[in-house]
Amino acid sequence: MVPRYLYFVYLAAYLVSLVIGILALTGIAPLASVYGTCSSVFAHLVLAYILYLALSDVAEHRAWLIGLVRSLDEAVGGSSDEGVRALSLTTGRLRSEASRLPARAKPAIFAAVIASTNLAGTALVLWASSGVARAAATFPPNVEELMLYAAASLAGSALLIVCLVFTVYALHIVNGDLFRAEGIEEELLVAVRELADGLGLGPVSAERGFRVSKRSTALYVVLTIVTLGYFMLYWVYAAVFKDLNGHLAEDERLKPAISGVLEGLQAAQG
Repeated sequence: MVPRYLYFVYLAAYLVSLVIGILALTGIAPLASVYGTCSSVFAHLVLAYILYLALSDVAEHRAWLIGLVRSLDEAVGGSSDEGVRALSLTTGRLRSEASRLPARAKPAIFAAVIASTNLAGTALVLWASSGVARAAATFPPNVEELMLYAAASLAGSALLIVCLVFTVYALHIVNGDLFRAEGIEEELLVAVRELADGLGLGPVSAERGFRVSKRSTALYVVLTIVTLGYFMLYWVYAAVFKDLNGHLAEDERLKPAISGVLEGLQAAQG
């Protein structure tokens, strides 16, 4: 699970950059824009690390789920009990669905792209802004120099857009892949309860108390744009610290019950 304190570090850095930016615009603190930019860059570095951990957890969860369903399917298929083998169609289908869960690009790639494009984009935009101010102060202004700074500013803006796109896609993966995996796990838990009854293991408490919310990426992108990026604070919290951490915590609670049924099934075969 992603440590919750990282969200508060990210939130603090983001809000500090906002406050400092307001001070810079009002002219209260002439150098505030520099500190605000540094705080904003730091916030994005923390965000890149958060998404790296989140995507790593999603990848590990996928591998765990595929292994669990495969083990259960093999145990059901090898059982001599006709009632147990009757569930082989269900476990076989779940095994097929679990194997189709997408294997995503390495989390380090997402983190590296988000961090590097933000750093490079911010540096280019700042360099272009200061250059334009200096070039415009001369008379007559150097047109070629102004065009160079304009091109640098466009390139920096493009890099920042790439940073945003990768951030949105990472959050989309975290929520979408978890929601899909949870559907498989729900059916798996039904099969586990039926197996427990068939093996005479007694009632097994294997029901999820937490469920991942299906979040509309398109709607969240619109809200992020309308709020000038500040909705991203909630999006990161909801996708990573609420959905992902809640789902993984629920898995840890259910693992003993699932393992008990699987071990009972394997013992009955022995």
